[in-house]
Amino acid sequence: MVETLQAAYVVKGEYTANKALMAKYHLQTAVKMYDKLPYFEPEHHYLPARQCLGEFYLRTGDWAGAFKQFARDLDEDHPQNPWSLRGLERAAARTFGNESACNEVFTP
Repeated sequence: MVETLQAAYVVKGEYTANKALMAKYHLQTAVKMYDKLPYFEPEHHYLPARQCLGEFYLRTGDWAGAFKQFARDLDEDHPQNPWSLRGLERAAARTFGNESACNEVFTP
């Protein structure tokens, strides 16, 4: 959780390329740490690290990176999570030009 908060703190104020790299590092570290945690309900922390990293990728134009993070979150950690589903739709719209890829994957 500290790494996720650190990333948010880094990008406060003027947004620069250097700050983006630092935020990316902190978010990737948070995801690695989260992946090592055992399953536990309720969650270990309140800020979903992988969703935050996916949103970071969306905001910095890395559509494929965002798609990968949201898809991984839905596949392994939070199936049918509405925030990850919406993130995946947004990433698919930019990556593939439409949202049909999400509809094909998640249609029952």
